[in-house]
Amino acid sequence: MLPMLQVTGLSAGFEDVPVLDGVSMTATPGSTVAIVGPNGAGKSTLLKAVYGLARVRSGRVVFRRDGAEHDITGWPPHRLTALGLNYVPQTDNVFAALSVRENLLLGATARPRQALARMERLLVEFGPLRTVLDRPAGALSGGQRQSLAVARALMSEPVLLLLDEPSAGLAPSAVGTVFGHLARLRSEGLTIVIVEQNARLVLARADNAYVLEGGRNRYEGPGPELLQDARVVELYLGGGAHATTPATPAAADQ
Repeated sequence: MLPMLQVTGLSAGFEDVPVLDGVSMTATPGSTVAIVGPNGAGKSTLLKAVYGLARVRSGRVVFRRDGAEHDITGWPPHRLTALGLNYVPQTDNVFAALSVRENLLLGATARPRQALARMERLLVEFGPLRTVLDRPAGALSGGQRQSLAVARALMSEPVLLLLDEPSAGLAPSAVGTVFGHLARLRSEGLTIVIVEQNARLVLARADNAYVLEGGRNRYEGPGPELLQDARVVELYLGGGAHATTPATPAAADQ
């Protein structure tokens, strides 16, 4: 199966500050891919580079959908959203002064037809949002706000969703709610690429995962296998797991 998203040798950053140095990764249709690593590894920059929010210096980003291949390297976000990608940033991911309803409808800007019907379908999945539709998004709890951010992104009907640190700052119960949404969306065929601070949580649920360090690929493999690898646990997860099969070093390290 050809990857839906294929990133090859990506070097990117902001203005004159390089962050990524030749990073590669793939996401097959319907899979969940985790990006983990220490602070400053370039995880969030990878998502931003794919979504046109960081400057790409070299490398290539390819997106495949319905048998068509698109080189989307450097495309602006609005073109990517129209094509079927969307991105949920860690912060500033809702319009705080607007109501929940207004946030959701703004999410349909790229695909305005039948937006109300689409919102109704999403409110079945994100049921608690229905009770706060007229409340300003800035007045929501952290968990409600993150649910709204994901639901708003889904209003554009993406086939691939990029998520940056969805559990950051949330209570444990809210984290469970957000990851419950993601599991159901994945079961419905949505492809998810997720950067997550809680590496143990996301690796246990990821079909494939990439460990970044210093802006480069370090390890890659199925998420549960990386979670049990002694080197990954010791270097990035703080110890405390039993090793089985050693992780596969990324091509750049071989």
